[in-house]
Amino acid sequence: MPGKNYLKRLVPEVALALGIALIIIGIFLLFQSGERLEGVKVARINQSPEEFSLEYFHLYPQLEDVKIVIPNGSSGLTVANILEERGLIKAEDFRKLISLFQFQGRIKAGEFSFRSDASIADILSKIVLRR
Repeated sequence: MPGKNYLKRLVPEVALALGIALIIIGIFLLFQSGERLEGVKVARINQSPEEFSLEYFHLYPQLEDVKIVIPNGSSGLTVANILEERGLIKAEDFRKLISLFQFQGRIKAGEFSFRSDASIADILSKIVLRR
């Protein structure tokens, strides 16, 4: 029967096409430059015989901008301590990276703003490359 043979060939081809489409959609969503999820507000109902209340809490931590100032002529150790004080990165990690990549003399002075969840790559690229 030609119809049965046709179905045997069609099903794997459709499955392959759907798989490729899902991969493309996944890659698109991964690299989409939309806004980051900054937190989800969730309501919790507290109910007891005496009291009824509605409480909101954030499922994810709120992200905020963290501003730092690097004085002119600051050493890598000074910058590492500033970053750690502001909660962006551990001083030891920063010192290791600037030593490893020899960024010591390339650190820029000035005022910088980072998101509280900034990666080490974001921090280094701003402080060293001054984008």
